[in-house]
Amino acid sequence: HGDFIAFENEVETFAKNYMDGRFGFDYTEYSRKNWVISHECCLLDDIVKTMIGMMFFDKEELQRYKNMKID
Repeated sequence: HGDFIAFENEVETFAKNYMDGRFGFDYTEYSRKNWVISHECCLLDDIVKTMIGMMFFDKEELQRYKNMKID
């Protein structure tokens, strides 16, 4: 129940833009898609931890991030 072709394209775009040349993928362990999704989950975990920390210790900085314009 979804656009799997678009999902595959997004995964590959992310890998090309942010991971290729920075990581050594072991494709005998995981597929390329699994490496990318795993990396994205780790990034999301770091972002959530940072935001929770800001909620407790730096609300002004958190507000600045909320007001940022993303292209």
